[in-house]
Formats: sequence, C-alpha cells, structure tokens
Amino acid sequence: MANKNEKVVIGKRQICRGIKDGIIQEIVIASDAEQAYIESLIIVAKQNKIKYSIKGTMQDISSAFGIDVPSGSLGILKD
Repeated sequence: MANKNEKVVIGKRQICRGIKDGIIQEIVIASDAEQAYIESLIIVAKQNKIKYSIKGTMQDISSAFGIDVPSGSLGILKD
C-alpha cells in the first residue's frame, strides 16, 4: 500500500483523469474490487505503461487514507 505521506487520488475516474494529465506514477487496486473493475484498471495501466499492484481490500485503502466509503483503487501521484 502507498505510504501515508504520498499524495494520492482515489477511485477510477480520478485515476484516469490523472493518467491523462500525466501525474500518476502507480496504481494500487483493492483485491476485493469487482473483477471487471480490476481488469479495466489493469488495461489502462498497461496501455499507459504505469506500474500497478493488487493489494489490500477496499476497506484497507479507505482506512489508510481517511475515506468514509470503501474505495477500489488509488493512484499515487508523481513527485
């Protein structure tokens, strides 16, 4: 999982916007997200040559970043 000191965006929509803007360096996907959601993010990551990993649960991601609802993914911003 990302370091709490890293800046991140949460959710597929924000990740895709960040990739378009060239500010995402890595994607973390929750292992318990829907399979179609996971696969779509993997495709986006591969198309844009962005590192990705599948780890933690949606609740783990939400808890780690103080989000009130479970989240299926986060994008780590470039420095």
